[in-house]
Amino acid sequence: MGAKGPLKKLYDHGPVWLQNIMVSGYGWQRHHLRYGGEWRKWVDFFMESQYWSAEQFEAYQLQRLQQLVRHSMKHVPYYRDTYGALGIVPEEITDIKQLPFLEKDTLRTQLERCTAQCWPRNKLLEFHTSGSTGTPLTYFMEREDFRERMAQLERQRRWAGVREGDRVVSFGGSLIVPEKDKTGPTWRHNWFGHQLVVSSYHLSPQNLPGIVDKMAHFRPKIIEGYPSALYVVARWLEQHGKPESLQPIAILATAETLHDYQRQTIQDVFGTRVYNYYGSSEAAPLITEHPDGFLYVNPESGIFEFLLENGTDAAPGETAEMVVTSFQTRAMPLIRYRIRDAAIPDYPPSPDLSTLQMPRVRTIIGRMDDMIYTSDRGWIGRLSQAVKVFPGSIREAQIVQYHVDEIVIRLVPDPDLFDESQLELLFADLRKRIGTAAEIRIEYVNSIERGPNNKFKYVVNALPDDEKSALQMRTHSETVG
Repeated sequence: MGAKGPLKKLYDHGPVWLQNIMVSGYGWQRHHLRYGGEWRKWVDFFMESQYWSAEQFEAYQLQRLQQLVRHSMKHVPYYRDTYGALGIVPEEITDIKQLPFLEKDTLRTQLERCTAQCWPRNKLLEFHTSGSTGTPLTYFMEREDFRERMAQLERQRRWAGVREGDRVVSFGGSLIVPEKDKTGPTWRHNWFGHQLVVSSYHLSPQNLPGIVDKMAHFRPKIIEGYPSALYVVARWLEQHGKPESLQPIAILATAETLHDYQRQTIQDVFGTRVYNYYGSSEAAPLITEHPDGFLYVNPESGIFEFLLENGTDAAPGETAEMVVTSFQTRAMPLIRYRIRDAAIPDYPPSPDLSTLQMPRVRTIIGRMDDMIYTSDRGWIGRLSQAVKVFPGSIREAQIVQYHVDEIVIRLVPDPDLFDESQLELLFADLRKRIGTAAEIRIEYVNSIERGPNNKFKYVVNALPDDEKSALQMRTHSETVG
C-alpha cells in the first residue's frame, strides 16, 4: 500500500473490507501505470530482440548509451557540468570506460543536480530505496521509462509461463496489517489485480495455518515475493503437507538474494521452478533467469560492467563489483553507477543460433540480507525497508542482532540532514515489523565495517552459531507442532 497522510490513517483505522477496497484501488492505479502507454509495444520488441546476435546487442547498447549521455548533458546539471568539464561528446563515445563513475553518495547528496529538469517534478514517479548497501536514496523515474522496464520484466514472466491476469499470491514488504490489528487476517485482497497480498512480517507458526489455508482456497497460478518469506512458508508446508489445490506454475523470487538452500526447498515443496532476477529500486539494468537455468544480462535494459578491485574486467568465475548503466533512467540517469552489489560473471553462450546470445551471470551475490529472530514474531527478513521512513538523512545504517530480543541500529548520520526526532519514525516503523518483545538500541558510529569482498550487509545476525541453530530447530518444532 502506498497510502500516505489522511488515506493512511483511514486505512489503518478502517475495517478489513475497507482495507481490501483500498488495496484494490491501489492495484488499479498500479495496473494502469504499468500497462499503459507503449507497454505492449515494448513487450513485442523485447520478445523479438531476445534472439539478436551479440553484435546486434552491442550496436543497440552503443546507440542507447549515446542517446542517454546526450540527454543527460542537455537536461541534468550534474552531467552537464561533469561531462562538460571532461570535454565529452556523446557522438564520439565508443567505449563506456571513457566516462567517469557515478557514486551512490553523489545521488544521495546532490538529488536536485542529478535529476532531469525537462519534466515537472510532479509528473515523475518517486521511489525510495534503502539499498543493499544500507545507503537510503530518493529516486525519480519517468513514466514511459517505467513502462519500458516493466515490459522488460514481462519477458521473464513469459519465460516462466506467466500471463497478465493470472492469479498471484505476493509476499512483500508493504505494511498491509495495521499495528492495532492483533487478531485479524494477515493478508489483503487486490481484487482488480487478481492478487492476494500476504504480510511478510506475520509469518509466525500461529499465523501460517490460516495463511496456507487462504492460499489453497485462492488457487494462485504464481507465487512471488521475498525468498526469506517463501522459504518460511515452504518449510511449514514441508512438515504439514501441501494442499492439493496449491499448484502454482512458477515461483518468482524478488528483492533479496536467493540462496541455493532456499531455492531447493521452495522448488521441492511446491513442485515447480523458482525464477530469480536482479534489479534495483533505482532501476538498474536487469538480470533475469531463463527456463534453461542460466541467468542472463538483459542488454536492452543497459550495460553491466563486472570489475575487479583494480578496475579491470573480471574473468568468468571471478567475484566482481557490478557497475551499471541503465537506459531506462532518463529522469535520474545512472551512467557507470557504482551500485555496490557483487556478482560472478559466466562464460558467454555458444554462438549457436538456437541459444540466447545475451551475456550470462553465474551467481548474484548482491543484497545479502540476513534475518533476525524475535520471540513474538519468529524469523523476520527484509528489515532494510524500515530505513525508508527517513531516506537521505543517514549516510549508512546497519541492523545487528547480538542477543535474542535485542536489536542494535548502527547509524552513520549526515550532520547536515539528520534530525534525532526522525528516530520516532524509525522506532514506530520497526515495531510494526519486529513486534514488541525486542529492545531496540541506537548506536551512532563514524563508519560501518565491510565484510568479505568489501560487501556491506544491511542486516547482520550475530547470534552465536549454536544459539542460532537452536532457534532454527525451535522454530521448526513450533511450526510442526
